[in-house]
Amino acid sequence: MGLWKTIKNICRGAANNLDEALSDPERDGELGIKDAEASIVKYRTNIAALMTDTKVQEKKLTEAKKKESQWQSVLDRAIDANLEEDAQKAHDQLTQASESVTTLAGQIEKNNKLITKMKKDLNSLQNKIAAIKNKMSNLKATNQSSSLRIQLAKS
Repeated sequence: MGLWKTIKNICRGAANNLDEALSDPERDGELGIKDAEASIVKYRTNIAALMTDTKVQEKKLTEAKKKESQWQSVLDRAIDANLEEDAQKAHDQLTQASESVTTLAGQIEKNNKLITKMKKDLNSLQNKIAAIKNKMSNLKATNQSSSLRIQLAKS
């Protein structure tokens, strides 16, 4: 039993030594920064796509408002001419156009809120990356000083 425990401890010790040998905080930090910067690029792309979609929705809203206005004038003329059947058709079309306007306006409002939130999050992420870069430069300076002190102590 003692032999197995000894072998187990040797393996655990070797794994710990390997883990320590492979860990490099500077390298890990730089890789983390690169990953974060890549995610910023993707995030900016998503914001741009959402802004483009919002512009398309705004154009559709303008068209829907024009249709709504047109159907309102058709309805008014049909009522003035006392044409009930035409007035009913115009009313149905006006209702559909009004629903489109309401839906599009709601979607645009949601998109604009999301764009604002995403831009705020992007700025926050950029600030965090800048802070991490600053800490990384401090870590590098500390490590260089430490290695110089070790070299001086050895000589």
